Amino acid sequence: MARNVHNILDDLHSGLNELKDYLSHLGSMFGGEKADPAGRKAIRRRRRRATPTRAAAPSAGKRRGTRKTTRRISAASRARLVEQGRYMGLIRTLTAAQKAEIKKVRLEKGYPAAVKLAQSYRKNKK
Repeated sequence: MARNVHNILDDLHSGLNELKDYLSHLGSMFGGEKADPAGRKAIRRRRRRATPTRAAAPSAGKRRGTRKTTRRISAASRARLVEQGRYMGLIRTLTAAQKAEIKKVRLEKGYPAAVKLAQSYRKNKK
């Protein structure tokens, strides 16, 4: 709980500093301080660079705007994975002897035959 509070406070503090840096150029428009010409670039660099405490924090979670890159797979690969998942789901509830027999069938004849056999074992079990 305390770790979460500290992470939130760190985020708020860094957010305020970024906001101050980002808006500092407005001061020069109204006769205040001079704007930093490299200010925006520095902010972008700071945003890209994650501090070690935030990166290691388990509660940090996903940040807004980040995307997980996914690889595109072919239709054949996806079908193979679906077939494998069906096989794995069916084999979970079987006995060790039945699993061994189904594994032999899968190695000899492939997943479709093994899935049919596993489904027949499941029907007999009920």
